[in-house]
Amino acid sequence: MRQVAHASEAAVGGIIGQVSSTATRLQAMVEQVTAAATQTAVKSTSVAAAAVQAASNVGMVAAASEEVGASVVEIGRQVDGPANLAQIAVAEAEHTAGLVQELSGAVAKIGDVVALISSIANQTHLLALNATVEAAR
Repeated sequence: MRQVAHASEAAVGGIIGQVSSTATRLQAMVEQVTAAATQTAVKSTSVAAAAVQAASNVGMVAAASEEVGASVVEIGRQVDGPANLAQIAVAEAEHTAGLVQELSGAVAKIGDVVALISSIANQTHLLALNATVEAAR
């Protein structure tokens, strides 16, 4: 009877050791996931800042293009010469303004992607925290 009790005790001790080892490994994995989520959040913030800067730069380029366009139109009015030259300049200015608008649209899309990345990073961070809580149980 004692042998059975000792054997059972040894088996339970082995199982407890395995569970403890598994919990330790799980805790290490959770810490890795948490670190990765934190890095993702930091990088997402950096990308978002870069996108905001790019959007600001596009805005400045758009404003400068509008000023150039207005200047070209004004020069066309004031300068004696062929009207065709002024029309060509105006057409080029309008074309440039269209390109700037396309660039602004691209920056807006970049902003959307950055927002999505930031959202995913936040969700990953929450999942890592949840895993930490579950591992602590």
